[in-house]
Amino acid sequence: SRVAALLSAYQRTRSDADRDAIPLRVGMRPALFEIRRISVSELRFVREAPTTALQLHRAFLAGCHAYTDAAGREHRAKVQSEGKASWASDEWLDEVGDAFGGQAVDEIGSAVIQWAQAPRGALAPFASVPGLVLVR
Repeated sequence: SRVAALLSAYQRTRSDADRDAIPLRVGMRPALFEIRRISVSELRFVREAPTTALQLHRAFLAGCHAYTDAAGREHRAKVQSEGKASWASDEWLDEVGDAFGGQAVDEIGSAVIQWAQAPRGALAPFASVPGLVLVR
């Protein structure tokens, strides 16, 4: 379908132009999450978690520290750093989970893990998990 093709183009490029081409309901705007590429050592810490749920939460806290809501307001996590690693607090996890649901947190965490596994410089290193959000 046309919409699937537009979503696919945005997944590949993450460009503002391709995002803006995705049709939305009148008056609706997406929330936009910012993720960063985590280091391999941070990925190791994520992977050391004993359950998949905890791995996804650790990945989210390591890789997503900001989003812009549908009204255009920026939200930023309180971040603590240790060496090259930086982590958002559990309060950030709760804030985003309350606003968008746990599935959104899991999808973003999954994208953070996939991006960390991809070679540096890859333009489209991961595919968004079908569901609530496309991460940027």
